[in-house]
Amino acid sequence: MTAKPTIHACVVVCCTVALWLDGLAHQQLLADWRKRLYSRLELAKGAPHQ
Repeated sequence: MTAKPTIHACVVVCCTVALWLDGLAHQQLLADWRKRLYSRLELAKGAPHQ
């Protein structure tokens, strides 16, 4: 009887951690992408031949 709630709790914790890590990864990806976009804009602004 005590095994089922324990398994359920483990599943919930695992899903929560996975979603949290996924969110962190997306934030990191967005930050990197934003930095790349800004550096490209700065390059385009600074380069007179473009």
